[in-house]
Amino acid sequence: MRISGTGVGRWAAILLLASTAGCGDGPGVTTGESSPAPTGTTISTSTLPTPSNNLQLANAADYFLDTGSARAGYYFESPSGRWRCAILPHVQAGCQSASGSAIGIHGAPDTVTNSDGTTDAPNAIVVEETGEAHFAVLSKAQSFAAVEPAKVLPFNEVLDAAGFRCNFQESVGVSCASETSAQGFTFSSDGYTLQYTDIRP
Repeated sequence: MRISGTGVGRWAAILLLASTAGCGDGPGVTTGESSPAPTGTTISTSTLPTPSNNLQLANAADYFLDTGSARAGYYFESPSGRWRCAILPHVQAGCQSASGSAIGIHGAPDTVTNSDGTTDAPNAIVVEETGEAHFAVLSKAQSFAAVEPAKVLPFNEVLDAAGFRCNFQESVGVSCASETSAQGFTFSSDGYTLQYTDIRP
C-alpha cells in the first residue's frame, strides 16, 4: 500500500490536533480577563523540610516523661542548662528559663495577655499545633521548668516527636516548630525570630 506525502502530512496534522485537544489549559488566546477565584477553604501547604540526616535525630523515647497528667510529654534542656523545653503531644512545644521566671530574651514583649484577659510578663515562648508561635505566661502547673528530671538535648540533634520538632544549635540557639503548620520560633538570650531554624547537614 502506498501513502502519498500529502496523506502523511494530513495524518500528522490530525494526530497533532487529537493529542492536544484533551490537554486542558495550554497555550491559548489571552483575553485580559482574570480567572475566577477558587472557592472553599484555602489550606497552607507549607511544610517543614524532612530532616536531612537520620543521624541528627535524637531518640524521642529517651525524653518522654509520664507525669501522670495531661502534661505527659517530652521534656529536655539546653546543653548550657539555661533553657527548659517540652513537647506536649499534638498540643504545644515551648521553652522557658530553667528558673521558670522571666523569659530573658532580648526584644521579647514586656507583657502578654493571658486567657483571662489580664496581662503579665511572659515566661515562655510556645507554638501550638496550629497558629503562630508567641510569648506566653505559664502557671506553675504548666511550667516546663518544674518537671524533673529533664534530659539534655545535645547540640545539633533534632527531637522530632508527636507533631513537633526542636533543636539546639550553638550558632542560633533554641528552635521548635509544629510539623502541622510549619510555624515555629528560634531564640537565644540575644533575640528571637518567629521562624524555625533547621540544622544544616
